[in-house]
Amino acid sequence: MAQDDLIRDWDDLLELHRRHHKFEPGAYFDLETDMLHVALVDEQGEDSPFDGRLYVAHSPRTGSVTHFTLYSVRERLLPVVRSLGLDQGQRQLTVGMFLFAELISLADQEREPALGGFEALQTLAELCRVAGRTRVEMDGGFTPLTPPATA
Repeated sequence: MAQDDLIRDWDDLLELHRRHHKFEPGAYFDLETDMLHVALVDEQGEDSPFDGRLYVAHSPRTGSVTHFTLYSVRERLLPVVRSLGLDQGQRQLTVGMFLFAELISLADQEREPALGGFEALQTLAELCRVAGRTRVEMDGGFTPLTPPATA
């Protein structure tokens, strides 16, 4: 921290954070924890479980999705992606591939998602529309969000 960045109170700390924190929407795969985090907007939302392995956060103001997290990506979802031949031997896969694998794993689970059948499908479709084309580097790291295709 620079000498000019004297923090006297909470407002100074927030201002320092705003100056140094530049939000960029994107996907981050954490190799160590086997989690895929996808941040869509720079707004905090409350995580709610979708099916126990997918958590989706919605904005308290607008209700739109702010971010979501997929757990057990390499252990649970990558085998599904590979068994369907979606990866075609690539190192970078897409968020959409993992969401599709999540949908397939929902069919194999005995417990139901927090949302009902059609609502669950709508939620996954919306996540795919917004972030599905974004690449995921399977060695870990951040990838900027790929804008959704416009019709």
